[in-house]
Amino acid sequence: MYQRLCLLIISALLISITHIARADESATAAEGRKGALCLIRAGDQLVVVKELITHTLSLPGGMIEQGESARLAAQRETWEETGLVVDIKAKLGETETGIFFDCVSQSNLLVYQQDNNEGGNTLPAWVAPDYGIETSGAMLIAPNRVDAADYRFPEQWPMIKHFFNRATSQPTRSVSNMVQVAPWLNQLELKWIYDIQNSVSSMPSSVAQVVVSLVQFGNVFTSPILALVLFPILFYYLRQEIVLKLFFSMACTSLLCLLLQQGLHCPRPYVFLPILEYPHIAGYSLPSVITAILVSSVFMLWQEKDNIDLPYWLPVLIGAIVWEIVAQFFTGNAFLTDMLLGSILGMIVSWNIYQVENRSEYDFMGLLKSYKAWLGLSVMTLVFTLIWPTPGFRTWLAILPAASIAMFLVRQIEQQVSLLRSLAAAATIVFLHWLFNLAATWVSYSTPGSLLVTYVHYGVIVLVFAFICFGGFDWQKVRQIRFSVHKNVDV
Repeated sequence: MYQRLCLLIISALLISITHIARADESATAAEGRKGALCLIRAGDQLVVVKELITHTLSLPGGMIEQGESARLAAQRETWEETGLVVDIKAKLGETETGIFFDCVSQSNLLVYQQDNNEGGNTLPAWVAPDYGIETSGAMLIAPNRVDAADYRFPEQWPMIKHFFNRATSQPTRSVSNMVQVAPWLNQLELKWIYDIQNSVSSMPSSVAQVVVSLVQFGNVFTSPILALVLFPILFYYLRQEIVLKLFFSMACTSLLCLLLQQGLHCPRPYVFLPILEYPHIAGYSLPSVITAILVSSVFMLWQEKDNIDLPYWLPVLIGAIVWEIVAQFFTGNAFLTDMLLGSILGMIVSWNIYQVENRSEYDFMGLLKSYKAWLGLSVMTLVFTLIWPTPGFRTWLAILPAASIAMFLVRQIEQQVSLLRSLAAAATIVFLHWLFNLAATWVSYSTPGSLLVTYVHYGVIVLVFAFICFGGFDWQKVRQIRFSVHKNVDV
């Protein structure tokens, strides 16, 4: 058994490393391999994209693939990141990391009239193949409005401003919104969002600020770190079997929603109506992952209501769902229809897990207490991530393999967790989260580095959480694996 587990873990690690290496081919590398980039100018502005992996700005572009010319690579990457089909006019220059070309779109640049929060004009880039995977958007912005520190390679920004002066300017076509492109039901919801935001804006500024702050706080439920912080507390108040089922339900629900999002390709409200000014979540929104997870959790806990002694837990969780729905709708991060479908999917997943658990031919809890269920989810997530390397899939690809290792190494599941140990685990998770976020800023110039920090970030947090809450690991199992590996090598 140990030999098989060792081979599975090693195979998963090798494929993950391959995935990180392949991700480097989709952006300019800092390790000296040449990339190709497009400088697209329109008047006194140029096109930049917002990178999801490094959380920085960059010019459209990426690595030159084997057998591909630099010009073709610049065209391909620009289309993948912005949805623009461009012609290459001339080479502007090059650096150690990339070749810069003067590029002109084959059609007028379509931009929104309103200035965004960065002082630029947003491009409707949700049609781009890499939207929600590598980039969260694109915009036209004046070079002097961009802080060099916000650019992926800050030391290159003065040179890019010099290239900008030599680039070919091209015309633009401005639109106020793209509401008419949305489905008819979404058009109605967009009107509601616009009217609600206008009503809040018309309030006295102090009142409006309080209302917006309260509503926006509901977006805290969109952070995966919140769940990781709450789980140690749940281990104290609930039976650990319930928490394991809850985590399994959340993982299955999230993966199903993320998979459907890639199939349905329905943008979020703010994409159609750029005047929605509040912080936004990148990617697609149908169905809503967060709503699905919350509803799935409530449904799962309701099935275990006889084993839960916490007072008022159900009203609190229902209130959290309502708060999250209001926050996502008000800020333009999700349509009501997105969250309705998410709620339905969350209930369906929880109900099916409940039905499987009650079938006598399955030892469902025995499966959850072993590494096998989590390893199966890890392999499934790895396949999804290789096809659609979105932030959601990448996060689960970090969490689930770590959960597999943790469930293999834990000593026992049934032991009671003290309040002190739960609080210590939660505090440790908060500290590690802060530490890894800080580390992410040190490697923001590197796509592989940023991906590696993401995987290590959530993987380490899950392992530390399990180590503290389960009272340590059984290291004898690790020694048995090492012995089996050495024995096989000697043979």
